Amino acid sequence: MTITTGNKLLYNHRVWYYIIMMFFAALYFATAISNHYLFRTGAFDYGLYNFAFYDYAHFHISKCPIYYSQNMSLLQDHFSLTLMYYVPVYWLLNWLTGSYTLLLIQVSMLLVGAWATCRLVILKTGDNWLGTGALLYYFLLQGHFSVFAGDCNIGVISAAFIPLFIYYFELKKYLVATVFFVLALFSKENFPLWFAGILPVIMLWHRKDKKVVSVCLLYIFAAILYFLLLFKVIIPHLETADKHYDLFNYSALGANPFEALKFVLHHPVNTFKMFFVNQLGDAQYDGIKKEFYLVYFISGGFLLFLRPQYFIWFIPVLAQKMMNDEPGRWSIEWHYGIEVVTMLPIAVFIIISSFRNTKIKYLISGIVCLLTLLVTGYKMKDENRTIQFSGTLKEDIFNPDFFKTPYNPAKINEALSLIPANARVSASSSILPHLASRNTVYAFPKVADAQYIAAFSFFQYTEPGLTENLYSQQFYQCVLDTTWTITANEYPFLLLEKKPRKSMPNRFDSVTCNNQTMDAAKKHLIASNGSLVYGCGVRDSSRVRHGKYSCMLTDENKYGMQVCDSAYTPGNIVCVSIWCYSQGDNGALVVSCGKSLYQASNVSVAKDSLGWHQIRIYATVPFDRKKFCAYAWNTGGPPVWFDDVKIVRCKERLLQE
Repeated sequence: MTITTGNKLLYNHRVWYYIIMMFFAALYFATAISNHYLFRTGAFDYGLYNFAFYDYAHFHISKCPIYYSQNMSLLQDHFSLTLMYYVPVYWLLNWLTGSYTLLLIQVSMLLVGAWATCRLVILKTGDNWLGTGALLYYFLLQGHFSVFAGDCNIGVISAAFIPLFIYYFELKKYLVATVFFVLALFSKENFPLWFAGILPVIMLWHRKDKKVVSVCLLYIFAAILYFLLLFKVIIPHLETADKHYDLFNYSALGANPFEALKFVLHHPVNTFKMFFVNQLGDAQYDGIKKEFYLVYFISGGFLLFLRPQYFIWFIPVLAQKMMNDEPGRWSIEWHYGIEVVTMLPIAVFIIISSFRNTKIKYLISGIVCLLTLLVTGYKMKDENRTIQFSGTLKEDIFNPDFFKTPYNPAKINEALSLIPANARVSASSSILPHLASRNTVYAFPKVADAQYIAAFSFFQYTEPGLTENLYSQQFYQCVLDTTWTITANEYPFLLLEKKPRKSMPNRFDSVTCNNQTMDAAKKHLIASNGSLVYGCGVRDSSRVRHGKYSCMLTDENKYGMQVCDSAYTPGNIVCVSIWCYSQGDNGALVVSCGKSLYQASNVSVAKDSLGWHQIRIYATVPFDRKKFCAYAWNTGGPPVWFDDVKIVRCKERLLQE
């Protein structure tokens, strides 16, 4: 009797529906929550979204201080009302879920999209098992995993409105369908174009039903009208003197959508080529489009050739994807395939339903799901990607390194709870999304009038032109500034509060070497504290800054003036500087402390009257240090002269044993 019951369960499509849904719900929620908890989410876009979500929930549309521009709101970046739809969820859940709320909404909407896809396939095919297969296929597609690398995106949240619209339209519940149509239109600038591809196929489904065709034509008219209003009225109205809409990046087509349309009509062959070729002409971007098409061709896309009308669904979204000036948008990275993976399950499984033999239908369904699993798994590895934005770690919770971090996230999260809810904060990129739900938050190294700084000592990109050296200098200048008090530290994280720090006597000591003094064996230079400095074999007198000698490095002798010391204490801040004379930018300073610390810089921070320039690096000595080393380096090219290396150590402890 037990066996019989088990067999019934095994062949019950509802059981498999719930197993698949619960498994992927757990997988998706765990991935999103873990990435945020482990400080892998970023200021752009998730920090921006959290700020705007908080702002809208408090009935404001404020200028966002996270942006580079001083006079810019999220609506000026993307005209989207998506976050406004979920304001009730903010007040319902945010007291509990905090900065995780939007991530939970995004995953929930992915699940809603999966449900709508499954129901739509069942409705169109009359086959519950094909609907369950479409559900599994939906979850396995590579583009539904890569969205986790981009944290959170309004396009991903809103993509579920499309299968919901089609499903309720097919049920002839036009009022409900229209609600989802409107919600989708106001979600993102490209959705009107997306509908321009979706609705013609629905018209083909119902070409003999004049009423349905008429309704579809009304939707198309509404989408085109809204698109015209958006780019002719709404977006220009939101522009300011210092912020113009800059997301229409299609220089090969024209300066705006209307010029692009004119180009397409006059140059159809060149337009078609841009679907497949690298229009930028830079060889490093070759193969990106090919990878995208290959991934989705193998993952079931080959079936579209059996019913070419379904290509109509993808033409508008592929055009805006492949003709963009940004190569990353051509790729399988981040959320840039969300439109394709939203529509592909519907098309593929409706096509499969056209096979007459039931066994063939189910066999092909299984093959498609297996191929998709294999492709997605293969592309989970960094080395199998054509380009990488941030690696695949955030997408792959099964990676052994997924839960490994070079810091203690629990203690950092605990430290962040010390910041008052109304305080003005400056935070580094991966910290900022946790603190963005407030009136004022800046992306470090911008500090402005912040009352707290919550930042990692290692480089975190936040704005164009920001380098590791500039970030490091700003970080350590704030740390060493006695107007900031260290409220919490958990290397490599520090929380600073804007209030005077108690002074500490004898906070600094220093070591210098100017190439003048050698040991008795004439093998090493001697530093000011008596320690040996390696690299005196390239001591030179042809160009000096002080005294009689400097250190000349060439292609044959690349390294010199190496100061090594095993006595530096973990937590000590060191500032290493050296003066360099070169004809190019091939002179660099390196600070190294085993695997935990390696910084190199050739950036000039000061110049003297003799043409020498100073290079400076700040660092914190890590726990698992080996021997602390600083040295000069000719990275390749003509001779470079170095002189006057100096290491200043702050003896104030910034690490806790």
